[in-house]
Amino acid sequence: MNTDHPIESCSDDALERAPVARRIADQLASAPTNHSMVFGLYGPWGSGKTSLLNMICEILESVSNPPIVVRFNPWNYPSSENLVTPFLALLSECVQHGAHCTIPAKTARKLAKTIKRYSDVLASAAEAFDFTPGVGIVSAVLRRIGREDGTSASPANLKNRLSKLLIDTNSRVVVIIDDLDRLSNEAVRSVFQLVAAIVDFPGVNYLLAYDLDNVIKALEAVQESDGERYLEKIVQVPIEMHELNSGNVLELFVNGLNELLANYELSSSEVSDVESSLHLVFNRIKTVRNLKRLLNTFEVDLAESYNKIAPADLLVMSSLRTFTPKLLPWISMRQNELAGGIRGGFEFTSSEKNRDRFRKELRAIFGEDDETESYVFDLLCKVFPRFMNNCGIQAVSVSETMLKINRRIACPEILGRYLSGLLERYSFPREDALRLVKAGSVEELETFFVQEGAEVSSTVLSAAAELAPNLTANQLENITKAMLRSSGSITNPTPMGLFSVFWSSLERILKTLGKETASRLIAEETQGRSFLELAPLAAFVNGQELAYARLAGDVEKPEEQLITLESLLKVERNIADSLRSGNVKPVDLEGSGAKMLLYLWSCFDADSYERLVINGVLKDPLGYALYAMHYLGTYVDSTSQGWSLSEKISDIDLPQLCSCMDDVAESESFWKLPLSTQRLIAALSVCAEKAKNESTGTNWIEAISSESEANKRLRSWAARNKS
Repeated sequence: MNTDHPIESCSDDALERAPVARRIADQLASAPTNHSMVFGLYGPWGSGKTSLLNMICEILESVSNPPIVVRFNPWNYPSSENLVTPFLALLSECVQHGAHCTIPAKTARKLAKTIKRYSDVLASAAEAFDFTPGVGIVSAVLRRIGREDGTSASPANLKNRLSKLLIDTNSRVVVIIDDLDRLSNEAVRSVFQLVAAIVDFPGVNYLLAYDLDNVIKALEAVQESDGERYLEKIVQVPIEMHELNSGNVLELFVNGLNELLANYELSSSEVSDVESSLHLVFNRIKTVRNLKRLLNTFEVDLAESYNKIAPADLLVMSSLRTFTPKLLPWISMRQNELAGGIRGGFEFTSSEKNRDRFRKELRAIFGEDDETESYVFDLLCKVFPRFMNNCGIQAVSVSETMLKINRRIACPEILGRYLSGLLERYSFPREDALRLVKAGSVEELETFFVQEGAEVSSTVLSAAAELAPNLTANQLENITKAMLRSSGSITNPTPMGLFSVFWSSLERILKTLGKETASRLIAEETQGRSFLELAPLAAFVNGQELAYARLAGDVEKPEEQLITLESLLKVERNIADSLRSGNVKPVDLEGSGAKMLLYLWSCFDADSYERLVINGVLKDPLGYALYAMHYLGTYVDSTSQGWSLSEKISDIDLPQLCSCMDDVAESESFWKLPLSTQRLIAALSVCAEKAKNESTGTNWIEAISSESEANKRLRSWAARNKS
């Protein structure tokens, strides 16, 4: 972690500020000894003022005939208004025992004693003076001095004696007061009153460090006057902290990043992406403190999110969290418009409106701060391609699959987990997946697809399809064979999304392989396959049938023909041979693609289809229900969601379906099915009953089942089966 501690020595100076420190030190060391001068070092909070003060002190200690250096921090005292006593006590101590004090010991003791007496008299005067509450002890002392009674022990006489003693001894004292940024308004005024009227001794010069805007506001609040003009009367030598050398700060930033990233194994592309993000993020770094804050945030984020979010994106999000935390709720609210894949271009007609809307929302967050708004807008474009497209900045084509593979924050799943604090639970075997896609054997790939869940498998399949143009023919063949051989395990049972990913990925890979190789592989891998293994391929085969104007196709489409007609005919024979000799079970009809495969079977071998399906598996109540289940669609309205029954259900006898449901509920095989499938069957039962009673007023659109209705039906079956 980068501590916020300032540097202590010129040897630690990485920002080339040592020459500035030397110039200021020379001014302080050579200041006249016949009066007091006040130097004001001003710059924003976190700009490195304390580091510069440390270097000035180091240089002052090394000059010939060094002055006495007093470091006074009013922040250290509980009552910041009562600064007179602690300051004079510290001054007395430094004069008598200072490490670099060159005043003769006897003279030093005399000075210290006089300072101590002056302090005691001022303390008594303050106690005796009935000052207005809230005015402050320093102000009270000043009023008391103004009522001088002329006695030798009065504050004014003692101040004069102390001043003469300092002149006679040619004493030089430099008082450095830091952390004015942290003080209350009243305390700020007390400091300036102190150095301007109470301890303005000859030869005692002051270097005050502060944020100019904050001090002016503080003085205006308590002086009820122009704070800037008040300050000008007290500070004779204003010294501005000039902006940091951007090259030096950038080097410091890069070095800090390299130290962090050295602890992790990053690819060359990841390193390159981080480098491309540097300048956007760096634009917000105005002070060394800001730099350290960002590095610390990034260090924590990297430790928590390495292998989960791309380092470049994480750096951007760390920057937004550090400098614009107000933005995070807005990002959460706009997730759908920020995250997700984009293919193709965007509509320019809407981009301007989108950009204006986003800009308006950002202005509502950051006010009229155009710099912050621009900074945020640029970073959002950097990490969210969809946002950039929506704003008409640039047409970017990117898929959600590759966003996920590359661990981009623009992946909806990753962004959602990041914002919800659930990222630590997120895991995706990216390295294993990509290695297998590029170098895995057929057996390794097949095992991977079978063992991993639907989420991982779908992403890897999509990645293989995305990367297909950059893979060798051997790599593509291995992937294709593994997909075909593990198809049943991957897609049964499976969400419809993965089933669609499977065959669309297969199509893209086969297209890359070319018609000749694709024809050979499909023909080979469809021989001797079971119903479950063939079901995922049914959509692909049907697509090829339509492309050749076969089955339901009426127009040939050469551009969609991925395998030869000869190969397609062989695939037809392979499917028919495999299915007529296989043992199709009712539960086999559960998986995605089962309904399409049954259709192809009826086309390729009508006799065996009638014998084994119509008069076989569909005579089984569970088989009939699972077949009919594929006619269910989903619906969502303002109050609920659930399932609806398709109007195109002519090959299902609704009375028969309703009557077989009791047998289904009593079937041992039914209760071995996944809960999601059981719920679908229960929903089908509800929908079928409503559709069957159409004559009583229920229409097809009303043949729906909500989730609650399906769950209720399933619970009643379970209770009945248990009894």
